[in-house]
Amino acid sequence: MQTEYVKNFCITPNLDVKLGKIQAELDVCENSLNEFMDRKRKTFPRFYFVAPDDLLFMLSNGNDPKLIVPLFNKN
Repeated sequence: MQTEYVKNFCITPNLDVKLGKIQAELDVCENSLNEFMDRKRKTFPRFYFVAPDDLLFMLSNGNDPKLIVPLFNKN
């Protein structure tokens, strides 16, 4: 049954074009996110020493110190 879904998906007309557009939009989002984090790193140089995943978590949860304090204890 699941193979039928895969087969139907794979024969979708213009699938390569649609996936290409989605990838291009994803690239724009990724570049914007990287630029945002770079601006934060320039504003707060201590962020240069924080991994990108941790920095994103910190920035998105900055209003809840209980969530981000454990990140400062990483070695």
